[in-house]
Amino acid sequence: MKKIFVYAAAVLAALSAVSCVGEKLNQDPELHLSDTEVVLSPEGTMQKIVYEIVNAASDASVAVSCDADWLEVSTRKARLIEISASKNETGKERTAEFTVSYREVEPVLVKVSQPAWIAPITLTVTGTESTSVMFSVTTAEDDFTWVGQVVGKDWFDEMESDEQIFQEDMSYYSYQANDRNISVSEYLATILNKGSYSGLQYGGLDPSSDYVIYVYGLTAEGMRTTDIYHAGFTTNEPYDGPLEFDIEISESSHVMDITITPSHDGVMYYWNIMDEATFKEWGEDVNEVVQSYIDYEIEDYLYYGDISSPGEYYEWYSSMGTENSQFECLGSTRYIVFAAKWGEDCKISGDVEYVWYDSDGVKPSDNKITLTLSNPSQSSFDVTTVTTNDDPYVVFSEPTSVCRWDTMDDQEIFDYIMTNYGTWFITDYICSGNLTEARFYDLRVDTEYTVVAFGYEAGVMTTSVQRASISTLSAGSPSDCEFSFNVNSVGATSANVTVTPSDDAYYYYWMLYRADATESDVKSDIERVIDELYWGDWEEFRYGELSRGTSSGTVDYLAPETEYKVAAVIIDENTGEYLTEVIFSDVFKTKAMTYANIQLAAKIGKYYDGDELAAAVEDTYDQYKGYAYLPVSLMIDGDYAEYYYTIFAYEDGMDDVSVYPDSYLYSSLVRYGVYYMTEVNFRADWDTPLLLAAVAIDHNGNYSRVFRKKFTVTRDEASPITDLIGQQVKSMEPSGTDVSRLSGPVLSRVHDKRSECKRMTFKLPSLSDDLERVKRESRMRKH
Repeated sequence: MKKIFVYAAAVLAALSAVSCVGEKLNQDPELHLSDTEVVLSPEGTMQKIVYEIVNAASDASVAVSCDADWLEVSTRKARLIEISASKNETGKERTAEFTVSYREVEPVLVKVSQPAWIAPITLTVTGTESTSVMFSVTTAEDDFTWVGQVVGKDWFDEMESDEQIFQEDMSYYSYQANDRNISVSEYLATILNKGSYSGLQYGGLDPSSDYVIYVYGLTAEGMRTTDIYHAGFTTNEPYDGPLEFDIEISESSHVMDITITPSHDGVMYYWNIMDEATFKEWGEDVNEVVQSYIDYEIEDYLYYGDISSPGEYYEWYSSMGTENSQFECLGSTRYIVFAAKWGEDCKISGDVEYVWYDSDGVKPSDNKITLTLSNPSQSSFDVTTVTTNDDPYVVFSEPTSVCRWDTMDDQEIFDYIMTNYGTWFITDYICSGNLTEARFYDLRVDTEYTVVAFGYEAGVMTTSVQRASISTLSAGSPSDCEFSFNVNSVGATSANVTVTPSDDAYYYYWMLYRADATESDVKSDIERVIDELYWGDWEEFRYGELSRGTSSGTVDYLAPETEYKVAAVIIDENTGEYLTEVIFSDVFKTKAMTYANIQLAAKIGKYYDGDELAAAVEDTYDQYKGYAYLPVSLMIDGDYAEYYYTIFAYEDGMDDVSVYPDSYLYSSLVRYGVYYMTEVNFRADWDTPLLLAAVAIDHNGNYSRVFRKKFTVTRDEASPITDLIGQQVKSMEPSGTDVSRLSGPVLSRVHDKRSECKRMTFKLPSLSDDLERVKRESRMRKH
């Protein structure tokens, strides 16, 4: 009698105890399987069944019979049946059966099932217009977080893997976070989307252009959780007919919310807003007023050098698709909002469509403002106010001899300020509630000032005017001025410094220097700053570098465990003459450095003769004429938030950390380094010693050790241009050649093709906050 058993450990143990071979050979064979029901994962992960043949014959083997074409069953390994399948993308569970047989033993039936694979995230493009794409994103889990990008197809085709795309994205996100002075995690939290969305639309694209939209799972910690899913699309050709506009206006707290929707997408148009008084200055016919105003602005911009051609004005003020803007309006004022299709010649076509709108009125305020002036110095004084409510008000100051507010009534003072400064300027002087630490500064020496305070809202005076006067002090001799220095928050590479002169009348320069710096060293450095950072322009230097009164700031990129001191010197703001000797603070020492656990390596690939490239490929490599075309790639090992790398003109000792500590290079690397691509093509001078340097920064703000590589490129060792032609060129935007406290890089970085691909991260609307539905942009013009 034949026997079939399901394999079990206890059965095997009992069988293994049988010791008489002769007895086994005289028995019928028995087939034992570890399982007869198998469930494969949706992804198709292999499953295994262990089989055992008792009383096996030496000339026989297990046979498998399977009719399912999606299932693969293999007995290539002894005592194992391997069962595998591809990912089940059928959308439903699939099942199959196969039999295992051995000689005359009754076959064993094995049942196999595989649940349907459900993508964690699915992207579907549902349509395109001239400048936008419609799509939907479906996630398997409601709390699944993901990110999306729209990029040019050319850039996407250059990417060799999902990982390369992801690393490029993370570099881009790091740059965006750094630009906002926040961590990468904080930035990611602002762009991550959660759950499914349908009926989505992304605009701002170019007509008749090829794009790729892609999405993938991502956490706020920067961990990619899925493959990258993408879809290509081509935007439609631009519409060439007349445009109509739907103009909607609402108002809240004297802010007009303006939405302009054209009848067709992908068509350039011009829109603006004017108050009625300005409009009437230009005429009565809307079409004539709009065109005259455009022509006047172009002429004005050309005259003052703001634009070099009308085409720039067209680029600046062209809109396409729906515009959402906010405009801070004046109370009880009539405005006209208008829109019209126009061309590259800045001429409108068709009729201008417009809407007149009357803004809300402003109610008088019952706020009582008490104004007090105190603590004058040679160039400043304190302002204190006490108010009875939080209604907005203005605090404004002028020399009494100039404004003569002591001879004016309230309305005359208000008219004076509005005429001479206007609504834009006084926004910096609008306050609310009590002022306890306000101070007017950078004032004239030994001068009486009149200060006025009055309620103000939307261009309307809402209370009576309060006035007070005070005089600044007389200046003493520059040589009698003393400086107090306060150095705190000292780290390994930075320190916060506060400098306070005893006489506020004079302008002075201050900076940190090594402990052994002399007066001559400081003055030489000042001359270097004027020449190198301000192109020899004293006025620019004075504006950017000189201080008056108490000045505070953080100085970065100091050397760890190094002694420094603060230097200050009074300088005549008009002539640049030094009015005192250099005054030094006490010496302090920076702390030991905590380096980021990040290792860097940079590789210089084959390089090429730029002259040969420019001659071989028209209009592609012209910027490399006279230079080497030098590909560089950066490798980073470790958890980093930012990275920077560039090439410097080599100075003696730059590759020796004992001569040029890492901190000497940090500032220049951050200022001039490539920061969002790990592969870039530089252009380099021939036969010139160069230094390739790189640094990374971790999420705690710690810097890594600086990678350094000294090298020289020669024409004799340049690779044949046939190795390069036909490949995609990656290059960077031009950058200045100056490097702070180092010789400037001899390498300029040229135009980045990636920037042309309109890389756009889309953040979708929050279901709980309608204010995030549209990123609104203020558009307020002074007419």
